[in-house]
Amino acid sequence: MMTKRWIALGLLLVLLFSLALTATSCAKEDEAAVLEEAKRLLSASFTVNDMYLGEGIAYNEAGKKVGAYYEADAASLEAYGVATLSDIQAAARAVYSLAVCAQLQSTVLTAIQVDGMLVSPKRYYDLADKDKTLLMVATGYEPLGVGTTTFEDCRLLWVRGDEAEISVTLLSHYGEHPIQKKENVTLLLVKEENGWRLDDLSVLFYDTTLIEE
Repeated sequence: MMTKRWIALGLLLVLLFSLALTATSCAKEDEAAVLEEAKRLLSASFTVNDMYLGEGIAYNEAGKKVGAYYEADAASLEAYGVATLSDIQAAARAVYSLAVCAQLQSTVLTAIQVDGMLVSPKRYYDLADKDKTLLMVATGYEPLGVGTTTFEDCRLLWVRGDEAEISVTLLSHYGEHPIQKKENVTLLLVKEENGWRLDDLSVLFYDTTLIEE
C-alpha cells in the first residue's frame, strides 16, 4: 500500500515537473516572439518618425498651390509608400499605440495656435481635386531633425500581460557624416486589438547645426 502511494507521488512529481518545463518553454517562445515583433516595429517606426517629425514628404513647387501649401512631390510619395493623409495615419497606426498616434495627430497634423497666433501649421492635409485626392504639404513646417535612425542591441527587459519593455541603442545618421548620436533607451510596448505597438516614440534625429565645418 505504501509502495503504491510512493509510486503515485513520484508520478505526480514527474508530471508537475514536466508541466513546469512546458510552461517555461512556452514563456521563452512568447518572449522571443515579442522581441522579434519589437524589432519589426522599430524598423518601421523610423520611416513614420521621418514623415511626421523629420524631413518628411517633399512638396512640388511646380504643382498645385493653396495658401502656404504645395502639392506633394510624386517621387517623395513613392519613396515613402504613401499617397494620402490617410496612408500616413495608417502607417503610424501600424507601428504606434493609439495614445502615441493621438499625440502625433494633435501636434503634427493639427494647426497649433497660441493666443490666436499660428505657432505651427498642420504639416499635411488631403485636398479633393476633381476626381482625385492630393496630399498637400506645408512649406513653413520646421522639422525636429534630419537624417535617418537605425538601432542595435535590442533586448527584451520584461513582458507582463499586455505590456512589455525593451532596451535598445538608437543611432542617428546623416549623409556621409559619421554617427552623431548613439543613445541607449527603454521603450514600452502595449498589446492592442491589432497586436503589439510601440507606446513610446523611437526618435533620434541628426542635428545639422552640430556638424563641424
